[in-house]
Amino acid sequence: MIFWLFMLAIAKADILPCGVLDDVTGDVTVMDPFRTAVPQVTKTPIACGGWVSVNDGWARIRYHRGPVILIAKNSFLQIGQEKKTSPLAQEDIVLYKGDISIESRTNWEEFRVVTPSARMRFHQGKVLVLFQPDAKKTQLVSLDGTASIENRFEGKNHVAVHPGEASDLNLHVVRVVPTAPQPVSIASMKARFFDLHYTQKEENEAVLIIQKRQRKKFLLTKKNKIPENARVPASVKPVQNADEEDMLHGYWINKMVGDYRLNKDIAQEKTVNSQSKTFIRVVDQDANKPYVNKKEAAEKQKLIEQLSQLKADEH
Repeated sequence: MIFWLFMLAIAKADILPCGVLDDVTGDVTVMDPFRTAVPQVTKTPIACGGWVSVNDGWARIRYHRGPVILIAKNSFLQIGQEKKTSPLAQEDIVLYKGDISIESRTNWEEFRVVTPSARMRFHQGKVLVLFQPDAKKTQLVSLDGTASIENRFEGKNHVAVHPGEASDLNLHVVRVVPTAPQPVSIASMKARFFDLHYTQKEENEAVLIIQKRQRKKFLLTKKNKIPENARVPASVKPVQNADEEDMLHGYWINKMVGDYRLNKDIAQEKTVNSQSKTFIRVVDQDANKPYVNKKEAAEKQKLIEQLSQLKADEH
C-alpha cells in the first residue's frame, strides 16, 4: 500500500522515478528532490533528483536503465536529475562522499558518475567509485570492463582504467589530471568489499580479476647489443668477431690492465718489440765528497800532535 501511495504522489507531482530501493540495512535516509524523506521499505521508488544518505549500514538501488548500485556507509549521493536544464542533467549519479559500486550488464548506453572534482564513464562492467571530500580525492577502480576517469572541468585528458587497475584524481596535491592506472592490492579492497556487502561469490570474482592483473606479464626488453654500424664509445675498444661474453670480458680486461687483448703478455710483447739501446755512464766516486785543502789539513794534524805531546809532559 505504501509503495502505491508513493507512486501516486510521484505521478501527481509529474516526477519520473530513476531507481528503486532494492534492499536496505541500517541507518539509511531516502529523500525526494524536495528533500522530503520517503518510506525506506523494499521496492520504494526513488525519483529523479532524489537523495540517498547512508550513515551506518548499506543500500542497494536498481537504476531505471538496469545497473545495480551498492552504497556503503558514510555515503551521500544524488540519483539522476529532476530538470533536464540542470548542468548535471547528463550525469546518472552525483557522489558527494563515500563509496559506491556499480554493475552494468547493458552495453547500449554510457553510464556516468560525477564527483565534485572528477567524472567517470563506462558502458558495461563493474566499477568502484570512491570519493573523500576532506582530501578532495576521487578514485576509480575497475573490476570488470574498461572505464575512464577525467577532470570534471577538463574532459580532454581522460585515463582508461582496465580490470584490476585503479586511478585517482587528487586536487589536494594540486593534480589536474588523473594518475596513471596501477594494479590494486587485494588487502586494500577487502574492507571496501565488506562495507559494500559483496557476496562471497562477488568477492571471489573480484579477487580473481585482481590476481590476474597482478600476474600479468609485461614484455621483456631484449638485451642491448651494439649494432655493427653503431658508434662505439672511445673508451671501449671493440673486439671484432666476438660474441657478447667475450666483449664483456674484454671490456673489463681493458678497464683493469689497459689493454683489450685477452691472450697476450703485454709486458713481454712490449719488451720484444722495443729496440735494444746501450748506455755508457762514468761514475766519479769522489764527486760527492766535500773539498779539502791538503796544506791546511797537514797544519791541523801537526798542531794536534804538539798539543798531545804537551799534555804528556805535564803528567
